[in-house]
Amino acid sequence: MSFLLLTSGVAAGAAQAADDGHAAKTASAPVVAIEAEPVWIRERTIPEATKARVANAQSGIAFLLLDEQHRTRADGHDDWFRTATKVTDRSGLESAGQLALSFDPAFETAGIAFIHLIRDGKIIDLTQDTKFRIVEREDSLKDGIVTGTLKAIANLRDVRVGDVVDYATTIYTRTALWPGHAFYHLSQRFSDALATRALRFVWPAGTTPRFKALNSDVAFPPRKIAAGTEWEWIVTDPPAMRGEEDVPPGMFQWGRVDISTMKDWAELARWATALYQGDESLPGAFAARLDAIAKASPAPADRLTAAVRFVQDNIRYVGEELGEGSYVPRRPAIVLARGYGDCKDKSLLLAVALRRLGIDAVPALVSTTGGKRLPDRLPSPLVFDHVIVRVVIDGKVLWLDPTGTHRGGTGRGIVPSDLGYALPIRAEQTALEHIDGYGDRAGRVTVLEQFAVDETADIPLRLHVETRFTDARADTMRARWANGSAKAISDANLEFYHDRFPGLVESKTLELIDDRDRNVLTLNENYTMPRDAFGKAGIPAKLTTRAYIVQNVLPARQSSPRMQPLALPTDLANDQAIELRVKDRVLTPLDDLDARAGAMTFSRKTTALPDGLRVIYRLDTGTRDAVPASAAAEVYALSDQIKDNAGIEFYLEKSPHTAFAPRVSTPRPGHRSRPTWKRRSRSRRRTNSPPISKRWHCCRRRPARCRIPPPQPV
Repeated sequence: MSFLLLTSGVAAGAAQAADDGHAAKTASAPVVAIEAEPVWIRERTIPEATKARVANAQSGIAFLLLDEQHRTRADGHDDWFRTATKVTDRSGLESAGQLALSFDPAFETAGIAFIHLIRDGKIIDLTQDTKFRIVEREDSLKDGIVTGTLKAIANLRDVRVGDVVDYATTIYTRTALWPGHAFYHLSQRFSDALATRALRFVWPAGTTPRFKALNSDVAFPPRKIAAGTEWEWIVTDPPAMRGEEDVPPGMFQWGRVDISTMKDWAELARWATALYQGDESLPGAFAARLDAIAKASPAPADRLTAAVRFVQDNIRYVGEELGEGSYVPRRPAIVLARGYGDCKDKSLLLAVALRRLGIDAVPALVSTTGGKRLPDRLPSPLVFDHVIVRVVIDGKVLWLDPTGTHRGGTGRGIVPSDLGYALPIRAEQTALEHIDGYGDRAGRVTVLEQFAVDETADIPLRLHVETRFTDARADTMRARWANGSAKAISDANLEFYHDRFPGLVESKTLELIDDRDRNVLTLNENYTMPRDAFGKAGIPAKLTTRAYIVQNVLPARQSSPRMQPLALPTDLANDQAIELRVKDRVLTPLDDLDARAGAMTFSRKTTALPDGLRVIYRLDTGTRDAVPASAAAEVYALSDQIKDNAGIEFYLEKSPHTAFAPRVSTPRPGHRSRPTWKRRSRSRRRTNSPPISKRWHCCRRRPARCRIPPPQPV
């Protein structure tokens, strides 16, 4: 038997557990053990690597068998994974020749049943000769999250094109978090072709599991066996699926199957409540701080503001998701002593603090990805990945995130979370609750660009830009600004304008104005363009304006017919006014535009000024977060129209001088004048993206590929 150990010792792990407030446990160092094939497993035959199956291979790998078998026990579950792949090309040697599996040593162990190479019909047994190396795997460390997950890696010897690599692993899970329960979430489809997919579940007698297929046709007819109940689903040659971008996260384009042994949300709420109960005492200094807040601020709204800002601004986010720490919060006193905590820790601390201030508050489980479709899911702890706080202030429910940073607003003016549904953690909770209120505080981004052109002056071009962010838009931008210096923001903004105005220089220091209580941010920029740069850049021949605040917000058109629902950005209101004043020139007004796709609206309005034009662009996305595939064409058409009309080229040299042309007012219906401008073609080279200090929230991208994963616990 081959053992490969980590260098970390057991004593250090025990000390960490004690510091976290969780019970210290004695555990042996993690290993990957060679073992006999479990007796409860059902044998599978590897499908033949037919010509058609090999032809569908991607990246030099043809997947022949993906077999998952799961057995639930009273104290956990066993998960068997078997994968058989054929190397069809040199490009597949690296991935086929390396095995990898992940597990959490706090409550999981890993075993290898066999590792076989099948070459010319003969089995070459590599089980004993393959050495695994165990490394720490912290994929989310940059986000402040430490999970303790390990990755076992082995490189197989002498793998060749034409070989079939066949191996099987088992992950054994033992946990006291949910005795007698089991939860699984599975994808049905992949972007790789697959010969055979098999799923099997073994349930002990007395267990009452349920399954629910979402955008999936997976079904499990139950069958009685000696050990209890068996579920099995097998499919042969399911086609590879081509993924699409901009699919709503809760629509599950790859198909999703939920499996749970909990009967309803009330049972899940009771389970979570037990984990959050415990010592809620507060250190004397923090209790005194809260008492001082209560004395100085009789109004509940002011008390709420002070408590929320303390937790958000002073308790940094660190997620030590080790073992049971993934679900059990640290006690408030521990979080305050350490000065950091994850979403569970900070939410419990804030709820306890608010209750001391006389405000009704409880932590609540939420999902940051598919929260709007939680009512369609089966009750399971695994559908949640975040914790916030449900607060009642002045009779109104607010949903606040204590992990947020640089948040503004006061009392009921604080921007609530926008995560669909939540499950408050309290024993009497029986159902999910809808998270309301975000739309009222979604905010707006307003841009004013003022161009002043005097072709005869020493400074022929002056540009003033004022950008205003409110509510949620201000929260987002305030956090972004905090990550960079004013100098870095200034340099990035100047570089953005250099694309159209090379030689532009900053004439005044960038001004950042933050009214945190009103939750309004204002950014003021001022630029000038010297005469030599003005002429060299050809500005008199062509001055380009760009309504960047409305560009690239809606999903871009895809070349193939849409098959999946299309995700839309919600609650976005973006305005940009462009004033172009040119001395001694008369500019022809632009055509007005009004366009709509469902609830989304886009407009462009032009007003004549005494010495130029004012063009106002407005985009409002509405509250609908998705449309069916049949309505995607309408959204794409609006997106194209915005792209076609957001950039305008003005030909100043072709515009008549005021001494030789009558003043042009806003055009009357049916009036046609010779234009001295045109739309900037989308076929031109791609312009640079707005810098982070100007960027707006746009559609979240979802993965367009779902590769068959390596073995891992579900």
